[in-house]
This record gives sequence, structure tokens and C-alpha cells, in this order.
Amino acid sequence: MLRTIFALWISFVSGAVLLAESSSAEGQDKSELLRGLHFKKGSVTIGESLASIVLTSKFVFLDSEHSKTFLTKIWENPPFVASRTLDLVQQCRDQHR
Repeated sequence: MLRTIFALWISFVSGAVLLAESSSAEGQDKSELLRGLHFKKGSVTIGESLASIVLTSKFVFLDSEHSKTFLTKIWENPPFVASRTLDLVQQCRDQHR
């Protein structure tokens, strides 16, 4: 009985360690993806010259390609969600200002 409890405990601890390592690696992958995205500020053009807007310092812009990466790989939305995305305007955090 004691061996069974010990074996279950070891399995639980091992699983928890593997899960933590997986989450850490996933976080690093997302950080690398974020660093690879080209956040634009100021005056930007939406779509294929559909419109131009001037963003305040509180917002950043991602073009269509980078928007799809952001929506599917960072926010983990299914690909069909991003399939018709033109661009993305998002409130920025301090590191993007």
C-alpha cells in the first residue's frame, strides 16, 4: 500500500515538473515570437491603402501577416479566426512605446 502511494506521488511530481517545463518553454517561444513581430507606431496604412490612421503613443499596429501570427500563436486562436484579418491595432504596453 505504501509503495503504491509512493509510486503515485512520484508520478504526480514527475508530471508536474514536465508540465512546468513545457509551460516555461511555451512562454519562451511566445516571447521569441513577440520579439519577431514588427509593431508599428505613428502613421500607418490599413490594408492595401484602404485608409491611413495616426496612432497615439498608447497604440501599436500589426500588418496582416503579423496580426495572424499574433492571433494564432500568441493568443492561440484557431486559424479560421485570423483568416480574414486585415491588420490589428492594439493598446501597447511600455516595452512597445
